[in-house]
Amino acid sequence: MIPDAKYWHFGVLTSSAHMAWMRMVCGRLGMSCRYSAEVVYNPFPWPPFNREVERTASKILTVRRKYPETGLADLYDPTIMPKDLRAAHTANDHAVMEAYDFPKGMTEQQMQTAFLKLYKRLETLDRLFNGK
Repeated sequence: MIPDAKYWHFGVLTSSAHMAWMRMVCGRLGMSCRYSAEVVYNPFPWPPFNREVERTASKILTVRRKYPETGLADLYDPTIMPKDLRAAHTANDHAVMEAYDFPKGMTEQQMQTAFLKLYKRLETLDRLFNGK
């Protein structure tokens, strides 16, 4: 739960960019990922606020409301995912990539490398300003 979360938070957290970060840093339990605040969420290098991410995130939720009888597992099954929902997520991914100023066509590994550089820069700034 994120108190006072906005559409922008939802858009970033559901993006392929955040999923690349999550797959890189999260723990595993069998085949499942273990998402935790301490390991995945808190150190995540957030992009600057972006109104387009807010708009595309809202669109994802609007599209999901069109399928009230369909559970999330079915909505996100890649073999039967509704085209409009896939398009909404694709638009959101593009908006998040733009917010980070990541080039189009970045692979997951390239995103992970870019995130590590961002994290290192933020960690250095934290030490400079907070003496940590």
